[in-house]
Amino acid sequence: MKRQVILLTFLTILLVTVTAFAKVDLGVIGGIHNTTHIIVPDPGFEEKTRTEFGAGLFFNVPFHKCLSVQIQGMYLRKGSDLRIVGFDEDVKTVAEYLEFPVFLRYTFNFGKVRPYYFAGPSIGFLLSAKHMASFIPEEYEDAKNDSKAVELSLGVGGGIQILLDKVSLYGQIQYLHGLTNIDNVELEGDHSESIYSRGISYMIGVSIPIGKK
Repeated sequence: MKRQVILLTFLTILLVTVTAFAKVDLGVIGGIHNTTHIIVPDPGFEEKTRTEFGAGLFFNVPFHKCLSVQIQGMYLRKGSDLRIVGFDEDVKTVAEYLEFPVFLRYTFNFGKVRPYYFAGPSIGFLLSAKHMASFIPEEYEDAKNDSKAVELSLGVGGGIQILLDKVSLYGQIQYLHGLTNIDNVELEGDHSESIYSRGISYMIGVSIPIGKK
């Protein structure tokens, strides 16, 4: 938790500093997150996609014509549903993260309707994780220690910004491709495995311009 507090403090200071010298868009964004896990090597389980959600703040800082940096600070739920051979019920895995994507964004200036694309890294800090099923005792549901505390991902996506008189409306699709093996359980020999997260978010948002013009 100490790392999250330090990072949030740094982002707050950065936002205050940037807005003192440049015009930026500050907004809120949220929506659904279709998420799953990829297990390597393939254990023969059936991994299914879960529909979760995410929400948070973002600010977009232009620095050269159509280019800008879009920084998001989000609460994001990840996970998957896993069907294990011999069981009639899925094991539901749900993990909560503080996610901080930093994207390089290119916006097409088509008047008041502006499509944009973005790409860049994202770092996630694990808040909690659980494995849930009727055959898992409650005292064994907590899986936070079985997962890495920090996850690095690569994000790409695009959206549309609609400029109104005093606010902008957003619709955005974002794909996060986990680069970190989040499995924190060390097994020997052929039993070792790596787990990577994948997710597509469909989000809407609203922003206001702040700072100097």
